[in-house]
Amino acid sequence: MIYVVIGFFLRFLFSIVFANFKNNDVNEWFRLGKAVLNRVSDPGHASYFPLIIYFNAFSVYLERLGFPYAITLKIIYSFFDCFIIYLIYLLTGKDKKSTLFYALNPISIMVTCIHGQFDAVPLFFLLFSIYFWKRKNPGLSSLSMSFGVGFKTWPLLFSIPILKRLKKNYLYLFIIPLVPLFSVTLYLILFKGSFWHILRIVVLHRGVFGWYGLSWLVESLIKKRPILQLLSLVFLISFAVFSFLNRKKDIIDEILDQMLFFFIFTISIGIQWFMWLTPFLIIKKPKFGGWYFLFGSLYVAATYVLWTLRSSQFGIFLWLTQLLGVLVWLSIILLARQRIKW
Repeated sequence: MIYVVIGFFLRFLFSIVFANFKNNDVNEWFRLGKAVLNRVSDPGHASYFPLIIYFNAFSVYLERLGFPYAITLKIIYSFFDCFIIYLIYLLTGKDKKSTLFYALNPISIMVTCIHGQFDAVPLFFLLFSIYFWKRKNPGLSSLSMSFGVGFKTWPLLFSIPILKRLKKNYLYLFIIPLVPLFSVTLYLILFKGSFWHILRIVVLHRGVFGWYGLSWLVESLIKKRPILQLLSLVFLISFAVFSFLNRKKDIIDEILDQMLFFFIFTISIGIQWFMWLTPFLIIKKPKFGGWYFLFGSLYVAATYVLWTLRSSQFGIFLWLTQLLGVLVWLSIILLARQRIKW
């Protein structure tokens, strides 16, 4: 399909051009990949279930054969992002404009090919799970969700609309933990470690406080970390309650509402998280969605530029980046205001 080819060409080009873009995440994954290959005791697993580390190890192995680590990793993630392009095509009823828009959208390209984040992998499995659900196949839907959670716990947050619809098929719930449990079991066989240690890291993982929207406002007023952590717990409980109470006929509408609630009230943020909202807005085409893509793209780009600067060079650019973060937040509030009945 031509749009998948276009999308992959762009992602391949960006991966090559920004192969040397340095950030803590890519450096940490390189360390983890080396640890896995060297069979180092308890190498860690990047705050998620220990499945993504094998992609890291494969990329480090190829680097030893002469293929640059960062490029290999970004190309692997780009394949999954291109699979998303095709899923957009299917989930929109073969809408070519929407498919092309995702193929070209700068948020996904920057997160995957500049930052080198792997969110395209679990996001693909979340969308694949939705696709199977719409095809009335709860078994494969649950299995796809299981793979998504195995790579990153985020799909679990947005699985509630599917879980609510299982009803008599509740036994499919037991499929979802299978891949995460397999990844932990394999990890414990290969390395010395503790199941509870892994689970604790996964449960306690969070984004960065004070960098976006409500998080920025709250952190500006409250500097004490224990209070911020308590507010994070309150947010997660509120998110779960909203997810169970909010009902829409279309499952994609319901998940989109969840995401809007999440991005409005979250107390912490990771810049790569904005990639998750992107396909759902493209599929549903809500009013004012263009403002999100405008400010979101500028915000992600500005953040990555900021990472290349020394702290002494931040100056007004730091304030500009934070202002863009507020504008993204306001655009999401605008989207939610015309979609959700509060």
